[in-house]
Amino acid sequence: MLPRSELQVTPLSPPLVSDAARLIVEAFRHEAITAYWLNLSGETARRHYTKLVEAKLRLYLLTGQPVLTAMDNGKLVGAAIVKLTRPTPAPGQILKIVLPIVPRLLALAPRVRRQALSALHLAGPAMKPPSDLPKPYQLLEAIAVHPDHQGQGIGSLLLKGVHELAKQHELPTYLMTGDAKNCEIYEHVGYRTVAVKQAPGLTVCHMVRNLPS
Repeated sequence: MLPRSELQVTPLSPPLVSDAARLIVEAFRHEAITAYWLNLSGETARRHYTKLVEAKLRLYLLTGQPVLTAMDNGKLVGAAIVKLTRPTPAPGQILKIVLPIVPRLLALAPRVRRQALSALHLAGPAMKPPSDLPKPYQLLEAIAVHPDHQGQGIGSLLLKGVHELAKQHELPTYLMTGDAKNCEIYEHVGYRTVAVKQAPGLTVCHMVRNLPS
């Protein structure tokens, strides 16, 4: 485990967006929900998907969504994406970010697009937040640690940063995961399971961490 003094959690800066996108895609290649709808075993698929993630990160920065990074002596080793309710940016700003990735979507083989859309259709109900989920909340979309740096406490440090954001905004934190091991990890840091939903070949666990009383 790296000494905590060598690790820093900071907001994502624009120059690191591309690096953060690559890290997230690499870390989520085999994550259950991602792997269910998208096969990232091929380099071409990963390259196109990385550009989609990069565009999403730029949109999040534009709208003030919190994206945290874990830095080890200046090297990006982890990232966390949190989603809050934010004003929608101007259409022109959105198009400026989205239009360049349209060729990436078109470049994906039709078979890949069909498989992804079919899987998303099947898994959609399972990934829908429970109707009785208390609102408002902050959504923890992802915590990603570079595969070469996993098991070094980086994920825990990012999660601490996420919980500090929850405290600042006075909001509970909601997440979903398709990995049973992740469910156990989150339970150990105060999350409780509020729903378990099924899709063909996929179990999605919906979890909430309330603010400490």
